Amino acid sequence: MKIKYVYILVLGLLLLFSSTANAVGITNKISLFNGSIVLNNMVVQLKENPLIIYNEKAYVPLRAIAQTLGGVVGYNKENRSIYIDQPSLYFGKSEINQKVKNEEFTLSIFSKNATYNQGESIQVWSHLLNESDQPITISHGEPLVGYNIQEESGFEVNQIYAFSLNQSSFNPGDEFSSQLLPLYIVFYNSQKQGVDLIKYLTETDRPSLLPKGKYTITAEASYFVGKDPTQKEAKRNLKASISITIV
Repeated sequence: MKIKYVYILVLGLLLLFSSTANAVGITNKISLFNGSIVLNNMVVQLKENPLIIYNEKAYVPLRAIAQTLGGVVGYNKENRSIYIDQPSLYFGKSEINQKVKNEEFTLSIFSKNATYNQGESIQVWSHLLNESDQPITISHGEPLVGYNIQEESGFEVNQIYAFSLNQSSFNPGDEFSSQLLPLYIVFYNSQKQGVDLIKYLTETDRPSLLPKGKYTITAEASYFVGKDPTQKEAKRNLKASISITIV
C-alpha cells in the first residue's frame, strides 16, 4: 500500500473507520481549497498535494510541509504510524568534536552524543570560521560544507554537490554553520540498499533511520581561494571527522 497524501490530524482515519453512509456524508463536506501556504515567507510547493477544507477547517499535506522544513516523512502501514524526522537546532554542549585548520579557515565538527539510541535525533553540526585578521573571498560549490557518512565496514557515501559556482566573502571572525540533515541519512540509506532515492524516500517506513552500528561522520569544505577557480594552487579541502555509534 502506497500512501500518496498524508494530512495533518486524522482525516484518513475518519474515512477508514466510518460506515459507508458516514463516509459519504464526510466526503460531501470535503472541498478543495485553491490557496497557498507561505512558510517563513516562502511559498510551499504543493504540486499534486492539494489543500482541502473539512468542517470549515483547512487540512494541509504533511509531507509537503515537513519536506519544506528539511524533514523526512515515513509511514508504517502495519502499526499505522507516521514518522516525521525533522532537523532541529540543538542548544547545548557537544560530547565529541574535532577541529582542523589551514591558512584560511578552521573547520570544526561536533556531536551532541558519542552514542545514540536508534531512532533518536542525530545532532551533528559544523562551523567554518575565519580566524585570521584578513577578509577572505572564496569560490565554491553548493553546499559549502557537506557531510560524508562511512560505516565500520568501509562503505561510504559522499555528499553530492550542485553544479554551481558561488562566491562568498568572510570577514575576520565570520562563521558558516551547517548541520547533518535527515535527508543526508536518507541518501546514505538509499545508496546502501541500492534503491532509487525518490522510491526509497516515498516507500520506506522510516527512510532517515540510521541502522545500528559504528559510523564516521565527516564534514568537508571544498573551495578555491579568490575568484578564479581555474588556478589549481588555489584549491583547498578541509575535512574534520568524528565517530558515533547507533545502538
